[in-house]
Amino acid sequence: SERRKKQNRESQRAFRARERTRVQKLEERLRTLTQQYRELEQAYSHLKNNSKRHLEEIDVKEEVTESCIPL
Repeated sequence: SERRKKQNRESQRAFRARERTRVQKLEERLRTLTQQYRELEQAYSHLKNNSKRHLEEIDVKEEVTESCIPL
């Protein structure tokens, strides 16, 4: 009986250690993915702004071209 209690305590200790390790890995994965998400969000915003600026430049060039073409 005492042997069984000791075995149960050891099993529980090992389980808690494994669980702690698993949670630490998940927390690290969450930090990594959160950082990647922020970087992607920033890159998307940058690309979106560049795209908007280029489209505006195209519109201006088209207006200039149209105003130079005689009707």
